[in-house]
Amino acid sequence: MREGSREPALSHSDIDLLAADLLSADPSTFTAAARKVADACVNERLSRKRGRDLLRRFLADKGLRRILTWLLDNGNPETQLAAADLLLFLMPEIRPALAALQPSQLVDVAGVVVDVVTWREAAEGGSRCYGPDESLFVKHAVKADAAVDVVTYLRLALLAEVIHALYDAVPDEGARLRDLFLASHQTTLKQCLTVMRTDMEGSISRTALAVLQHLVDDELPDIPLHLSLPLFSLLVDHLLKLAEGATHMDPQGWRRALELPGVVVAAVTLSPQAPFLREEDVKRLVEEHLNSHVAKLVGIIASAEEGLLAVAAVTLGPS
Repeated sequence: MREGSREPALSHSDIDLLAADLLSADPSTFTAAARKVADACVNERLSRKRGRDLLRRFLADKGLRRILTWLLDNGNPETQLAAADLLLFLMPEIRPALAALQPSQLVDVAGVVVDVVTWREAAEGGSRCYGPDESLFVKHAVKADAAVDVVTYLRLALLAEVIHALYDAVPDEGARLRDLFLASHQTTLKQCLTVMRTDMEGSISRTALAVLQHLVDDELPDIPLHLSLPLFSLLVDHLLKLAEGATHMDPQGWRRALELPGVVVAAVTLSPQAPFLREEDVKRLVEEHLNSHVAKLVGIIASAEEGLLAVAAVTLGPS
């Protein structure tokens, strides 16, 4: 407990009451409870064990979908901010909380997270930013002077964590989720790359990179060719957009960019030909998503300097 605080730490019975309110279908009840939890975190009244228990309760409950839906509701900023602060303060306990779930529960949680927090439309972009005068997390944890897009950060962080947890606990289900993600969530992949190009502060960009890195985890079965080559196309397109703004790239940005070729290599090497693909399908995929980019990458190598040249050269290597 923080020195000078007169309020005791939250008890087990306090957690029971808060959990019930957090799982309420009433947004006002949820908002009030979420604020109490956030305030308890700020004032060090919520132990890590209690926080993990609280998180585990709504991870294993159908109320998780409702909380995530409120997180994405730009039309109700009060409840959105309450959901964001709640989840942000509890995020340090997300990995052990996910690990404590039964495999079937974890599969369900991962499905809910991917279904709710992924991007549906490219125009959706980022979310409303909240400043230190609004968000307890921005004020006390980030200690930022300016507003922060905490919702986009949370969406990406939750995706990264559930993908990682599912890979660790149930590798076959992790591979299945990865293939589903690559096949059905191109808009979210593009959003990750957009964030990596535009996030100047860096924390959101690093989280977006973590999502991509988890998707190409080399401990899982190789990505099927019909999924890996379109991913390669997205990454090359990202590289070309980096080239357009290369003169504005700071050193931290270049370091992040230089991590991408490893993702590209993992995505396109050793990808088995899916059994249902015909020879002409394979040729079409290679021509559309691999060969068509060679000239562009060679052009960057011929004209670029320093970091961008290295990125293009390493990316071209596997092709």
